Amino acid sequence: LIPTICISLSAHGLEKDNFLYPLRDTCGCSFYWNVDVAFLGAVKEYLERQFLLRFWLTKQCQALFSLGKVECLLRGRNVKYLYDALIFSGEISIFDISDNRFPGVCVLAVYGQNDGDRHVKYCAGMSYSGDVGEA
Repeated sequence: LIPTICISLSAHGLEKDNFLYPLRDTCGCSFYWNVDVAFLGAVKEYLERQFLLRFWLTKQCQALFSLGKVECLLRGRNVKYLYDALIFSGEISIFDISDNRFPGVCVLAVYGQNDGDRHVKYCAGMSYSGDVGEA
């Protein structure tokens, strides 16, 4: 009953138990109560993965944001609390991996730390949105 949009890279290997998430990845998969938002979410997920793949292969991005720039972009947003906690416990790098030929901004955040007593050593996350602060 929940609108679901799944964009798959190929139809190969789509067995009966893969009806929910084709190929068991999240590339272009989105669930929302509203079908228009589900479709937009799936397209954004798909673009995120394509931009990440290009960044991984070419090692090129639009920008590596300075800590000052990130502080400015996150000012007044709730996610600033998470960002501050990550900075306090490790290092975080924020990349703009967007493609100028597409609308919006795709941001990749990579966190890491060397403390042997901590459980999380490395984590990455992406977001695609209309503007860099929202992403």
